[in-house]
Amino acid sequence: RSAVHGIQPRPVWLESIWFIDNEVTLPMKNHLRVLRATHGWSQEQLAEQLEVSRQTISSIETGRYDPSLPLAFKIAAVFELPIEDIFEPENQTPDQLA
Repeated sequence: RSAVHGIQPRPVWLESIWFIDNEVTLPMKNHLRVLRATHGWSQEQLAEQLEVSRQTISSIETGRYDPSLPLAFKIAAVFELPIEDIFEPENQTPDQLA
């Protein structure tokens, strides 16, 4: 996302879709909290494995932050699951994405 004259673009919310710099971003939901609990890990323990802060894990779990694609791949690798089993677009069913 580029800044023009030092001004950062602001996301615009429109009917369950985010538009940022004319790119469509669907809000994501995730199963990170459940997966982490299933493994018996604290947020801090998972954060250490992923080399991020505990606050990042908390923000992902609560939906305040969607991870970058590289971080999403790291999360999937830690849980040995495909990304699609961890993250999915909010308010979308698989047949709506096709």
